[in-house]
Amino acid sequence: MSSYLLSYVVPALLLCITVCTCIARMRHMVRLGSLCWLLLTAVWGAGLILLFIVQGSFSMSGLVPTCMVAGCLLSLLQAITYQKDVCSGSRRPLWSACFVALLVLCSVLPEPAHHNTFMLNYVFAILFFVSRPLCLGLTLFAMAGIADCLQREHDLRVAHISKDMVYLASTVFLAGEIAGSYWGFVGWGTTWRWSGNFFFSAMLFVLYMVALHIPRKFFSNQKAYLVATLLPLLWIVGSLTITKML
Repeated sequence: MSSYLLSYVVPALLLCITVCTCIARMRHMVRLGSLCWLLLTAVWGAGLILLFIVQGSFSMSGLVPTCMVAGCLLSLLQAITYQKDVCSGSRRPLWSACFVALLVLCSVLPEPAHHNTFMLNYVFAILFFVSRPLCLGLTLFAMAGIADCLQREHDLRVAHISKDMVYLASTVFLAGEIAGSYWGFVGWGTTWRWSGNFFFSAMLFVLYMVALHIPRKFFSNQKAYLVATLLPLLWIVGSLTITKML
């Protein structure tokens, strides 16, 4: 029964609420939209609890928990900013709804491999694995804001929040890498080495730095600058999700 709820009922409920958020935004229903985003946050959280009940001690490196944590954080951030977004005419809630729908679709995909539960025996391992979906949620929220700025170039509030989300995502990612390095030292007697996994992590952090430090003077207009900022974030999101499917 719990497995059926997790596989079918929760994703269907998430998609229905996501559609309601889009309808509320297009009809400027502020209270209904805020309620829908809070409901999305609660359903994502309930899905995580249900996943824990079904699978026991699961690894946060899996695709399903990654999507659930990212979706929960993205929905919460949008719920906090929804009222001001609607009042200012921002389309960020619509972009956030699209990203939530994509996370729901990814969460119903079968796991490509079994993930060992022993990795959750160390608190630093938990911090490392949780940092990735948190980064994914923050990055998606930043991308939703940048996509909105591409359509409306003069909303400084959304632009500043998006920049702050990229800063926060890069900080969380670096903190996760530090925790993972210590976990590697405790578990294997050595910190990160130049392996494929470390190279992948270093590449993502460099992409965050590129998104944060692209000089505005290199671009003739604001839209070109925003696209250049969006591209490394898109690469990060693709890397954090597609690698879970392989």
